[in-house]
Amino acid sequence: MKALTEKQAYWKEHLEAAESFDGTLADYARAHGLSSKKLYSYKTRIRKREAAGEASTGFVKVMSRAVASLSPVTVTLPNGVRLTFSDIDAPGLLERLAGL
Repeated sequence: MKALTEKQAYWKEHLEAAESFDGTLADYARAHGLSSKKLYSYKTRIRKREAAGEASTGFVKVMSRAVASLSPVTVTLPNGVRLTFSDIDAPGLLERLAGL
């Protein structure tokens, strides 16, 4: 996962500080002169970014089995998305899949 931008890091610091604050996120924003709308927005953005980073880290286990025909081939990604290909011999297909 890429490093946070300077702006994202700024808001993440505030979000972490808000966790120990005695009050709501909106109360924290008011107490520190921040926009509560931006604080909530960055909370969502950073959570999505971190969740996406967690889902895309690591390797995917690939298992192969001997079959009479290699067509069609279905690849199931860790997030449950299934990709079906009718021509697994297409040049560079496996390399492109590895880049997903």
